[in-house]
Amino acid sequence: MRWLYTFCLLLPFTFNTAHAFSDQSKVTDNLINEDIKALTTLIEKQFSFYPIYSKNDLEQQISNLSRYTLPEDNVPYRLTLQKIIASFGDAHARVRDLFDTEIPENDDIYKRVIGEIKVIPGKHPQLVFMNQGTFVYENNKTYCMQDTFNANHPYLVAIDDISIDEWVTLLQPSIPSYNQARIYDKAARFLKYLNQARALTGHPVSDRAKLTLAAEDGQQITQKVDLQRWHIDCRLTYNSELHTIDLTPSNQLTTSGKSRIMYLRVSEMFDITDPQEGLQLLDILSHFRQVSGQRGLILDMRNNGGGSRTTLISLYPFLIHKDAFPRITNVATYLLPENEMATPWGYPDSDKLFPRFMFRQDNAIWSQEEQQTIDAFQLTRFTPDLSPVSNKKPQAWYKENVYSAWHYQVLSHQQAFFRTLIKDFTVEDEEDALIKKNLHALMALWDELLPDYKRPKHIVVLTDAGVFSAADIMVSALKGQDGITLMGAPTGGGSSMAIPYALPSGIEVKLGSMLSFTPEGNLYDSNGVTPDKTLQTSPSSFYFKGVEDQLSAQITHPEDDLLKAAIRFIKAQKVVSRSFKAGPIWDHGDAKRKCPSVCYSHDGRWNNVWRTVITNEMSVCQCDVPIDPAQ
Repeated sequence: MRWLYTFCLLLPFTFNTAHAFSDQSKVTDNLINEDIKALTTLIEKQFSFYPIYSKNDLEQQISNLSRYTLPEDNVPYRLTLQKIIASFGDAHARVRDLFDTEIPENDDIYKRVIGEIKVIPGKHPQLVFMNQGTFVYENNKTYCMQDTFNANHPYLVAIDDISIDEWVTLLQPSIPSYNQARIYDKAARFLKYLNQARALTGHPVSDRAKLTLAAEDGQQITQKVDLQRWHIDCRLTYNSELHTIDLTPSNQLTTSGKSRIMYLRVSEMFDITDPQEGLQLLDILSHFRQVSGQRGLILDMRNNGGGSRTTLISLYPFLIHKDAFPRITNVATYLLPENEMATPWGYPDSDKLFPRFMFRQDNAIWSQEEQQTIDAFQLTRFTPDLSPVSNKKPQAWYKENVYSAWHYQVLSHQQAFFRTLIKDFTVEDEEDALIKKNLHALMALWDELLPDYKRPKHIVVLTDAGVFSAADIMVSALKGQDGITLMGAPTGGGSSMAIPYALPSGIEVKLGSMLSFTPEGNLYDSNGVTPDKTLQTSPSSFYFKGVEDQLSAQITHPEDDLLKAAIRFIKAQKVVSRSFKAGPIWDHGDAKRKCPSVCYSHDGRWNNVWRTVITNEMSVCQCDVPIDPAQ
């Protein structure tokens, strides 16, 4: 089997047209009409969110494009396109190069920034306005430092006398999500490049801005600032080095304690098939030699915008218990192309969702245990819920000539299906040889480390609205697992396998090709994952001090409230959740009769969680078991 997923979805589909967008003299009103026809066809034939669309104004929205003239109206034309495709709720849908004027010197106005804006999530999110980064020299090292613009008034409550809540409301039609966490996160990015927010909301662009800042007690001040062409934003290192981390008696973070709590940041979802990213992922895996047998692990997923699911597949066996049964972590269906519509639910051997490592129930890739897991899951009467994107019920949209059969992602300690893929991989060129080298290095690490690996008693996964796409899937796959606690803020919510398309004008749009759900039936897009413990941070959490060009790991947010809370949480734990076999359990009433005694036999207490892992044969009860104080 030859793996095509690293590039098969990256090449944009281009509509056949005699016009070249770069030749401005040939761009005519007719080209806009061609765009309208092409966009309509794309949405109706290729966009997985179209059949679930609940509004009836799509034709009117698209026809609004005809009022523009290209290239003069290039930016407002793109902004209108963005609002059209954003209305479907596909969090990946977007217009590429949204503020490309086709005249480089004019692009500058949209690249200027007012400063760095951070979001404190919650029921009523708050924005924190930061200074741009500065470089300081201390102790023979150069540091990048960043703190709040005004220490006494850290909160940004209005810009140009328009409240932040009103700005968010005005920007929302351009943001492809109904998830509040994602909306505020994206709105903050637009407001950072303030003229982008102004253009999206119909306000005039300018080189100046009036900011209203507030203190904790609500007292406000105003400050006028110039938009800057150059902006220093201190960034976390992308090196995923391992820390031993602790708190000092004065509640300060330190890497010199003896807590046996490890900290590992996963900054992006690295692709094992990419020569460079694969090496970074293998480096992360090598750290689990030191993680084995520790008291706790803090896995920092914050601001991980996604990438490849091979990071999830590679790390998963180190994050769950060895005796855990295989688990379905994602269920999806794709919009059938015309050549598959004649076959109910599409072709059985179609690998459309291979790029996401998802396959039909009847695919030969599954091991016996993985197949049993899918069989047991299908007895649960899976009911996909489209809210808040659409109020349509499954019987109204999930039809055999519209969507494919359900596809599953099944993960386990053995990762049997992935081992089969590696075994069947064939080499056809030099690039394939590099891919195979990384794959076999992954297998070698698994085989070396996993047999004697002792998972930490407690794992805390840190989350925020910046967690998106493949990172969303990873966080969801870990939620509810024995001994794992998600902590932080709800994730961004997006998993639609977006494919790029070039319109006749040359403008590129990305549209989702699948509908992706949690095993509980929740649509990932516009929902995301809610952590087990939702915590609100303070403005001081964003204070940054990092060594410039430092290759080793750093604690760069010395006042990180969430990281401190995770350390305290692990130290305070007296019990750990474990699942134990209970034979067949038929319903929750049966679980109430059987699980208390199963947990008692293991010196634990049932926490009201159970699930079936083999149909009619085996279920497990999740128990809270005391931790040995010596550990």
